Amino acid sequence: MTLEFNPLTSLLSVFGALGVAALIGWIKMARLVVLVPKTFSYSELTESGNGQLVEIAVFNRGWKTEDTIDVTMNPALTYQMLGANSQDVKVEQNRLKISRIAPSDEITALIIVEKGIFRREDIVQIVSKDSKGVTVSKAEEIGPTGQQRVQFVVALVVMLLLGGGSYLAVQSSIAQPPQQVGLKASDAKEEFPAKVGGWTIESHYRTKDNALYQAVLSGKIKLVVGSPQTKGDNTTIPVRVSNSGPTPFVITLSMNTNASVGRIPSHELRTFDHMVPVDQTIERSIRVIVPIRSSEAADRSVYIEAFLKTLEGESLMLKQVYIKAS
Repeated sequence: MTLEFNPLTSLLSVFGALGVAALIGWIKMARLVVLVPKTFSYSELTESGNGQLVEIAVFNRGWKTEDTIDVTMNPALTYQMLGANSQDVKVEQNRLKISRIAPSDEITALIIVEKGIFRREDIVQIVSKDSKGVTVSKAEEIGPTGQQRVQFVVALVVMLLLGGGSYLAVQSSIAQPPQQVGLKASDAKEEFPAKVGGWTIESHYRTKDNALYQAVLSGKIKLVVGSPQTKGDNTTIPVRVSNSGPTPFVITLSMNTNASVGRIPSHELRTFDHMVPVDQTIERSIRVIVPIRSSEAADRSVYIEAFLKTLEGESLMLKQVYIKAS
């Protein structure tokens, strides 16, 4: 028995192994980062009053604890530590020394600097027992922690697996011969209209079993937007709701316009839980702001929503964009 050599498979295996090794190395990579987020050019804590107060933050973005961290600064300046968020920090001449920093942790020190202006370039180097650090100028450059890198890799693997599974499923369905040519009309999925009487209805409401939707579709429940009453920019719009269906329901009606935001309280833009008994008609009106001098469609558009709910808990949402005539 002879095994066939497939160059593409071998090449993909090599690249896959290199990719896995690179990801593991990226996860385990040691990363010490120094950031100088704030400097204060004047401090009354110094003898001359002209010294700087400098905040220095050292981050451990690696996977393991960093020991014996040494931040070397410009020797032409003098340094005195004012405070830190850890007792393992001290300043010796031009060196900021930290005993240890745990993974994903940071150490921040406040230092008084004299005999010159302190800049980011005055941080000469940062080293620890096992690695060498870098200095960044913005918080966005600090980079992810070791745990965040693991989460990224896991998410990437999951996406690749899902993508591969979807691709195989599509290829499998394409490869299968068509077997459903002779379906009966009753077996096909029934499509219901998304727009009824000027109202738009979302797909999850458009089912055969939704009695409210079927009543709207058959005209047993009707919602009609009436003629608006205008006084200046104030426009009052009525909606007439008729129920000749098999069951009573409650309706919550809401309206809004671009100009109404901030000018009309939100609770005045809604009417809540009005009962509509069988064989009854009710009418509810809401006041909105429509600029009388504007001819723009966006300014004259009134966004109307009607939420219907039966006593059994069945519901239906209807939406309409009503454009008021100028």
